[in-house]
Parts: sequence; structure tokens; C-alpha cells
Amino acid sequence: MVTLGLNASPAFLRIADISRRLSQLHGEVRPVFQISQTVNTAQMLRDGQIDVGFCYGRMSEGDIVHQVVAQVRVCVVVPTRMVADIGQLDWSGLADLPWIWVGNDCPFYTMLMERLERQQLMPHRRIIAVDEQIVRELVADGQGAAMMREDEALPLVKRGRVKIWQPGWLTLPLGIAWSSKNASQSRIRAVVDMVQQVWQTVDEGSGHTHESPYWL
Repeated sequence: MVTLGLNASPAFLRIADISRRLSQLHGEVRPVFQISQTVNTAQMLRDGQIDVGFCYGRMSEGDIVHQVVAQVRVCVVVPTRMVADIGQLDWSGLADLPWIWVGNDCPFYTMLMERLERQQLMPHRRIIAVDEQIVRELVADGQGAAMMREDEALPLVKRGRVKIWQPGWLTLPLGIAWSSKNASQSRIRAVVDMVQQVWQTVDEGSGHTHESPYWL
């Protein structure tokens, strides 16, 4: 049994593909999927709550092995009805909009906050949410601006619900992490290999490169 921590939606993380390949190639490994957050991933690994965890950004902890599997594009979205001409919106105007903000040190919002603070701006946090599903629902309803992954934002753009604010694009790594003390275990290696293979297949032909897998 291997517990895999999910920091985003199962569809985005390709969990169905990962589970299917595990069943086909490593039938002895039974996966358990658990919701996790990037900020808690390292401690959850240390505490044994998860064995492998998806996370955004990079980890530098000495007792954690980290492998980047993809680069994720993130954007600022604004409900269509909130701005007549989004091209005229500057950083100050963006901060003044009502925001659907995600707490718990969400990497998307941490990166955005760093940009705002450099310009001595503070966002108007109208609503605090805890995960991407809540954010997507509230943004689609026009209740505030937000940070969203590109794959989540584009369908809302096509439906005319939101506009993307072009200066707000960010890119950050999506990776997997596991405890170095468990790195030699075959069950851990099986899951990590499947995650890497699935994401390598997804990105074939995209021009993305991946670091070679390694084991400590």
C-alpha cells in the first residue's frame, strides 16, 4: 500500500492514468489517494501520513527527495462583468478588485503577493477559499478575481465568464516528493516511476524537459 498526496484535482494530476498503470505493471502495489497541500507535504511525509506527495515549487529539505515532473502555467483571471477593458487594468487597479484568495501559503498566491508587495500594494481579499474547486465556482459566478491554472481558466474564458489579465502570468514547477529514508523501497519507486511516466507521456512533443529520476 502506498499513500499518494494530491495537491490539486485528480483529473489535472492524471490520477486515473497513474492508478491504471500501477494496476497493470505493479499489481502488488495498492494505491491510497489522500488530499494534501503543498505547504504540508514535507511534514506529512515525515509523519508517515503520505508516502509520496504532489507539490508545487521546489523542496530543499535534506530528508526529502523532490522530482519536478512539469511546469505549470498560472494566470490572473477577472470576471468579465468586473472590467470593461482589462487591457487598461494596472497593478493598482488589480489590487483594488475584490479577490477570492486562497490561504495556507498557496504557492500561486504567494508568488502574486510578492509581486504586489514589491509595488507596495495589498489585495482586497473579499473571500477566503481553501481549494481550487471553490475558487473556480466563485470566479465563474463573478464574485472576484483569482489565480487559476491555465487549464482551469481557458474553459471559463471560452464561456465568456472571465478574462485573463496578461501581466499576471506565472510559471512554477509541479513535482513529487518522498522521504529519503524510504527511497529504496520498491513500492515507492513503483509509484514514482508511474507518475514520471504518465507526465512524460502527457508532455511528449511539448518541448518540456524533465530531470532524470534519481534515488537516494
